[in-house]
Amino acid sequence: MDDRTKTPQDTLTIDQAAQRFGVSRRTIERLRSNGSLPGVRVGRFLRIRVADVEQALASQNPEQLFRLQLHPKRSMTMISWFRGWEQLAHLTLRKPADRAAAIRWISTILTNFEDLEIEKLGVGDVLECSTDARLTPSLSLLSDTLRGIDPERPMIEILRELLPLIVPNL
Repeated sequence: MDDRTKTPQDTLTIDQAAQRFGVSRRTIERLRSNGSLPGVRVGRFLRIRVADVEQALASQNPEQLFRLQLHPKRSMTMISWFRGWEQLAHLTLRKPADRAAAIRWISTILTNFEDLEIEKLGVGDVLECSTDARLTPSLSLLSDTLRGIDPERPMIEILRELLPLIVPNL
């Protein structure tokens, strides 16, 4: 199912969203009022998409986005998953050169493996795309680290092991 397809299971009321994501109703209302969270009226209820709540909360707190990236839903497409990594690059990489190189690398991976399932993207696939990305020294360190890992291992497994070491609250 496409991330943009709306079904009743994909939308929530404000109270449902607050409960599901463990935030206050006021937090959801604040995201709505500042334009970060779109919604649509269905009868007397405002409905908001689960994906929009995830994105709005992640933009407020990169740790939330890291969690979503490490545990993508089965329905999430490779495109949506990599858009999340691009968003994280924008939110967390301070040096413009690192940010630009990371986004080039992400775009190259997406171009080459857009139709692959997230769980099937291997370390070797990611490394294959690193040469075209003109990596900065910081990102080359990441690439060099990945070279020491079995290229057949799913990248999502490696991310689930490595990221909690770098981002402690995951």
